[in-house]
Formats: sequence, structure tokens, C-alpha cells
Amino acid sequence: MAAALLLGAAVALSGCGRLAEQIDAAESSPLTAPAPLATAPVKTPSPAPVATAPAPSAAPKPTPAPTKAPELSLTQSQQSLPAEVVKACGALLTGTLPERLPAAEAGACVEASMRAGTGAQQTLSTRATGLPAGEHTSVLSTAPEFGLHLRNGEHGVEIIVSGGEGYLLTPEGGTPADAEGGPEERFAAVLVEAASATADPAAVGALLADSGEFLVTPRSERDGMLYTRLSAVSGPELQGVKMATLDIELDELMRPAHLSISGFEHEILSSVEVGFSDWGMPQAITAPALAQLGGLR
Repeated sequence: MAAALLLGAAVALSGCGRLAEQIDAAESSPLTAPAPLATAPVKTPSPAPVATAPAPSAAPKPTPAPTKAPELSLTQSQQSLPAEVVKACGALLTGTLPERLPAAEAGACVEASMRAGTGAQQTLSTRATGLPAGEHTSVLSTAPEFGLHLRNGEHGVEIIVSGGEGYLLTPEGGTPADAEGGPEERFAAVLVEAASATADPAAVGALLADSGEFLVTPRSERDGMLYTRLSAVSGPELQGVKMATLDIELDELMRPAHLSISGFEHEILSSVEVGFSDWGMPQAITAPALAQLGGLR
């Protein structure tokens, strides 16, 4: 019996020893991490597109109200004006005149009104211009074509424009004007150009159009009559001379009644004063007879 107890104790001790050795071996061996579980790859969903609000468009600009053309304010006598004059002079035929008028409009208006006037008479006072200094008188035709007959009683000089041709007559003889001709013809051409500068509708229109712009005086008085006065802000060039002033007074039908131009060249005053009268009276301008064109002697 005692022997059996000793054997059981020995077995128990040996079992305990092996258990202890196993425990010691487990504690001394490094721990091994468990293998990760096999999982299916996770698909990250693509981000849903962000709905971008459209950029607010600029607020539509309000459509400007159409500019209303100034209403014409025609007097009873102006009712007879030709349509081309009303169109060209519209700014000067309104109830409220502008303070300033573009030179191109002034030129177009006066050119149209002079043509509509068909004919007139002129008195001219000149100093240091292409014309002889002194007093001159002339009759002119503006429609259907331009014609002119100017006379200077003091010098006995006549200048004629007829049928598109110019002529100079003096007590010594006469000659046709030709800017490409000899000395006599070129001299005649200079005088014809000077006489036409304030009489030919096209020349007067170009003279005004070369003047920058005009100040407008609605009620300019001269000799008890009222006119529309245009004063050039920048003087034009006349016969190669830069003019300092240009003033033109228009009657009720926009035809020139008085024209004044002045300037200086080498400190010498050059000036032209022109008066117009008897508008609406056609003038017959005839070329000189061949016998009068014997050349200047």
C-alpha cells in the first residue's frame, strides 16, 4: 500500500514537472501574431459629381429708350423749304437751337440753302485777299449751276464764271482762267477762285466745314433784323491764309445774309466782308464774247 502511494506521488510529481516545463517553454518562446483573415478588397465608391450651380449671368442691361429726334418747329415761311434743306438744316430748324453745331452740319446746311435760293446779289469789301482791295458787287446764280459776275468799278475789273469756266476782264483785255496755263491764265484763276470762295455753294460749304464747330446765337440783330449767327470756334483756311474768325448770319430760310472772315498773314490783316441780298432771284450769267478775250496787255 505504501509502495502504491509513493508510485502515484512520483507520477504526479513527474506530471507536474512536465507541465511546468511546458509552461516555461511557452513563456520563453516569442508570441506569433495570428494570420490576418482573408477579406475581399473593399471598393471605395467614386464620389458623386458635385452639382455645380451655373454662374449667375450678368443682369441684362435695360435697353435704352430710343433717342427721340428733336421735333422741327417750322415757321409759316419755312414750310416752303425743300426737303433737302430741311434735312440738312434740321438742327437749326428746331424749337430749341443747339449751343454748338458741328462744322460739317453747318457746311451742309448753308450749301443746301444757297442752292435752294437759286440766285442773289452780293456786296464785298476785301483787304489783302486774292481779290483787289476795295469794294465789289456781284450777282450770282446757284442753281441749276453756279454762275458769277463780279465787278470792281474802281479798278475796272470783272470776274465771270459761266458754264463751269472762269474769265478775267480788265481795261487792258481779258483772258480765261487756267491754273495750268501761262502767267495771265494762272493770275485769272487766282482771282476766279477768290471771287467764288464766298459765292459758290460748294465753296462756302467747304469753307464752313473746315472750321471745327460753331457757336450758335439764335437771335443776332443786324440793321433791325434778327438772324441765326454761327461763329466758328476755329477759323478756316482761305486762299492759303489761316483765318482767325468766321461769322455767318443766316436768314429765316437758312440762307447767308452776312459773312465775315478775317485773319493775319505775316502781321498783315486779311479780311472779307460779304453781304447777301435778293435771294430767290435767278440771275443769268453769260460768258464774255470771244472779242473780249484778247489777253491782258
